[in-house]
Amino acid sequence: MGNLTRRLRGAFGTAVTWSVSWALAGPVVSFLAFLVIPDLRLERFFDVLPMLMTMAAGSGFVGGGLFSLALGVVYRRKAVGELKPVRMGVWGALAGMLLPLVAMLISAAAGEGPVYFDTLATTLITTGTLGLATGAGMVKLAQRGDRQIGGGEASDRSLPPAE
Repeated sequence: MGNLTRRLRGAFGTAVTWSVSWALAGPVVSFLAFLVIPDLRLERFFDVLPMLMTMAAGSGFVGGGLFSLALGVVYRRKAVGELKPVRMGVWGALAGMLLPLVAMLISAAAGEGPVYFDTLATTLITTGTLGLATGAGMVKLAQRGDRQIGGGEASDRSLPPAE
């Protein structure tokens, strides 16, 4: 399999993994918000649940693709064992927040109404947290798998070089 094909398959796999995990975790985070924020009625949560799952899955897919792209460009010569989960979590948070931020800015620039600070903050905190957890978690799982396959120590295998 060619290098480009392997990289595209890896990016797609990462995007799908993020999409599925966000589709499942996003509504949990939203449910907690419905319990905590007094203005939100809990019965409304079940009305918007399908939309929440769809939006979370789409944001997760894009965030996962961006995370994979950043990982492939910035850390292409690093071995899996050399990656720091906290740093990958930061990259994941940035990748997770990018799509909602851009979408809200485009919406505001197009005159579709104001972007309210509380909506922006809640969205960025939610997607940033999901991205942080997903990015750090994927790296931890990869390192664990690498140790199990490699016989105990993380191997020196690095990501394929960019062409």
